[in-house]
Amino acid sequence: MDRHARAVVVSSPLSAVKDQASLPTEAPGPLREAEEGRQALERLYRVALAMQTSWGREERLGAFIHGAHEVVDFDRVSVLLATPDGTGLELVRTHGEKGTIPPAILPLSRSAGPFYQAFQTRRPVAVLRDEDLGKIVPLDSGYQSHPSFRTTRFVIAPLIVGGRTIGVAGADNKPSRRPISPASIEPFTLLCQLLAVALEETRLHLETRAREQETTLLCTGLTLLNQASRALQRTLNVDGMLNNALGELARSFGAGTVFVDLLSESGDVERRVGDWLSEAHGRDLSRSGGRASEFVQLTRAPLVLRDITERPDIVHPAHFAHGVKSLVAFPVVGQEHRVLGVLFLCYQVPQRFPDSEIHLLSAYSDQLAMALENAQLYEESERRRREAEVLAELTGTLNASLDVRTVLGRVLEGAKELCRSDLARVALREAGSDALVVRHWLGPRRPWYETTRIEPGKGVGGRVLRTGRPFRTAHYAEDPRISKDYLELAREMGVVAGMAVPIRIDGRVDGVLFVDNCSPRPFTDRDEAFLLRVADHAAIAIKNARLYEEATRRRREAEEMGRVARMLTESLDVSALSERIVQSVLHLFGARSSGLRLLQPDGSLLAIAAGDPSRAHSWLGHVLPSG
Repeated sequence: MDRHARAVVVSSPLSAVKDQASLPTEAPGPLREAEEGRQALERLYRVALAMQTSWGREERLGAFIHGAHEVVDFDRVSVLLATPDGTGLELVRTHGEKGTIPPAILPLSRSAGPFYQAFQTRRPVAVLRDEDLGKIVPLDSGYQSHPSFRTTRFVIAPLIVGGRTIGVAGADNKPSRRPISPASIEPFTLLCQLLAVALEETRLHLETRAREQETTLLCTGLTLLNQASRALQRTLNVDGMLNNALGELARSFGAGTVFVDLLSESGDVERRVGDWLSEAHGRDLSRSGGRASEFVQLTRAPLVLRDITERPDIVHPAHFAHGVKSLVAFPVVGQEHRVLGVLFLCYQVPQRFPDSEIHLLSAYSDQLAMALENAQLYEESERRRREAEVLAELTGTLNASLDVRTVLGRVLEGAKELCRSDLARVALREAGSDALVVRHWLGPRRPWYETTRIEPGKGVGGRVLRTGRPFRTAHYAEDPRISKDYLELAREMGVVAGMAVPIRIDGRVDGVLFVDNCSPRPFTDRDEAFLLRVADHAAIAIKNARLYEEATRRRREAEEMGRVARMLTESLDVSALSERIVQSVLHLFGARSSGLRLLQPDGSLLAIAAGDPSRAHSWLGHVLPSG
């Protein structure tokens, strides 16, 4: 036995030519040994080539196991690789055992016995006879029941590459109970070395492919991002810019819906602009519900929901109703660290949202913040300029005309333009009443405008009439603050968002100025401030008109009274004087008819004049008895 072992050391891998099933009693001749060595090297070479035919890990493991069986003639072979966290050895491939092999992970500790020993020492561990059992770390009894580990004669070799141990491989002849030749240890170790290199190549290949794919995705994403970013530069109009950019972003990233919640300085959602799955989806999102914007604004970090059912507490019900499966949301943070808005992308197909995509979209939200600030600055300056022009025009109209219809018409035009509303109207207080009636409007005339009385506390106008404060709503039909007295009328007009401000005259609310939108476009703080200024001009116009009307009426009265007084002194003709008096009454009081009776000596009243020619025949000469 000792003479044979020495032969193994001298012949090195060429000793693998010997069939371990039948150990020879005489040393082979030099020529035979050389030939067998050449054949062994050829077999090893073929195994090495077989491992290179595919980049797949399973194919390379299969080639190794085939080589261990064909070259070294082992019955059973197992391969265990270190787990990603480095705490265990996972059984990844086995051959030679009948039936289904259960999965197994051995801990990287002494309880893993010879597997741990080979891994740690980075040297083969072989048990060829009973005496060798005392030289190894025993396998914990809890693992000895596994079919792949139930053996008493075996070889375990480490898988080493680049100075790292990535696993171990074990082999035995348990099924045939053939002894293991010492000469098989070295070629098996060499096969394990080839396997380690092959597995490392596979890992590097997969990493390279993954990086290539990531680079390709990144380049594609950057191209798409560039296209979407260019859409941000096409206009400085906020709505126009967002409509273009969000549509481009949806196409670039395959989203069904992309929208932005634009936030006021107080953090409330002022309005929502988007490219929707459907009109119904956009309309339903205008209803109350969902706290995703608030969540993103608070955390100032992306919200990534691969499955929106993970957070039903913050996801808007409209997303569930319209089949959204995944969504991401990003804070749009300006230069002053204020969250200007929240960018949403919604998908009807579940998404993985790789890190590269999240980074790209985060970069896009930063660009969107800059574009929004620029557009808002431009829009603000343009709006201020236009507001000043409109108010100057209103002042000019007030100075040029005392006709209330003309002035209020211009008021409504300015309100509709700068508040970007679909409808505008003015309701004024009825004389001697606490109710309002619509008197002036822009847009289609409704038959109920001049017949429906808006009473204090009822609807939006009634609320403003009662409180004397502005009021606005993003969704008229669902706002619990609004009574439902005029809900059907609002639906007839198609009102979704509305705003109303009081028209104050001498400290009293004498009217209400309304603007409405027929789509989910809420009004802003800026809109409200402007509408209040316009309402002040409306109040001045109404007051001026009333003062002018009163002055005109008094002038007419004075003129008429003067004419009557002159006639009384210029003529003694009772008939002519009576006719003049009844005509003056008609003129002064706007009456439909008038009459004059002269008191007779007997106390009766004789009709001597009639202001209405159609009644003169039956009226004149009529005597009303005394008493």
